[in-house]
Amino acid sequence: MYSFNTYKRLINKKYLLNNWVAKISFISVAINGWQLAKQVYSDESTKKRRKQQIKYFFRFLFNSQFASVWLSNLKKPCYTEVATDRKLLATKPFRRYISNKWTKKQKAKVILDNHRFISSKSEYFKNVITNREGIEIASFNLNETLEGHLNLNCEQSKEGELVLSFKCKQIDEVIVSATFSFEEKKEGLWVCWIGSIQGHRVNDKNISKMVQKQLHGFRPKSFIVFIVQEFVRNLGFRAIYGVNNNLHISRGKYTIHLPWNHGIKFDYNSLWIESGGKLTKDGWFELPILPNRRSYEEIQTEKRALYRRRYSLCDDISSKIAHTVKKLC
Repeated sequence: MYSFNTYKRLINKKYLLNNWVAKISFISVAINGWQLAKQVYSDESTKKRRKQQIKYFFRFLFNSQFASVWLSNLKKPCYTEVATDRKLLATKPFRRYISNKWTKKQKAKVILDNHRFISSKSEYFKNVITNREGIEIASFNLNETLEGHLNLNCEQSKEGELVLSFKCKQIDEVIVSATFSFEEKKEGLWVCWIGSIQGHRVNDKNISKMVQKQLHGFRPKSFIVFIVQEFVRNLGFRAIYGVNNNLHISRGKYTIHLPWNHGIKFDYNSLWIESGGKLTKDGWFELPILPNRRSYEEIQTEKRALYRRRYSLCDDISSKIAHTVKKLC
């Protein structure tokens, strides 16, 4: 039998051993952050790469428990492909992502849910990750010479994991795009978070006006919202949320605030309201799954023909999106 003092010494040694193990684990996670930044920023200059390495060393150090769980999750089979192909993915919970109010855990969950959803679908859907060109959702004729294309890509964006873009083949430039991510709120209840609607500058300023005319008065940004609604509705989603102006990542706090760079020039709130969105308690706008349509009685007589052509185009595109979604699932 050991004496009381012997037990006390053994307990103290065990405590010191556990303490050292914890410290080693603590530092090990931080070193992982250092190595991760080295891989992610391998193409950058030595000065910039070293700056990022120091930054992620301390980010992982001060969030070691979260970072350890996060890196372990990325090693699971359903995430290894995208984590390998998209190196920036591992850094996203530690940066601004979709909403400036989300915690690291919220960001991590949305990212993991999004890629778990894709990995559970067909090989065609998985091409969105492996193919840099993405996958085509639909193509349609705007007129006798102009052809529209809707493409889905997985990009390393701060506003979401997926980008749905609208471009014209003859112009070969993106007109407008929407960036979003998926999340499973409850078992089987999937929602879509739209973090950005981006109108793209084209060389000829008249092109946007011409495209809007060919869309029968449908503004490109409103058009891409309609496309996202149709896409996620056919995927069986229950809700779509659009980011509030105040929640946009560009409105977050910065160490050095640059007014010309850290801000948004577009009024998201007005777009969501125009699309039938309702403001929720947490500050997001919930959009209708089924796009709103005005009845012909509500439309001025001289504009009814225009709306008839617009709705006919929308019906054609909706049918093509539904056909593609069957291949994705």
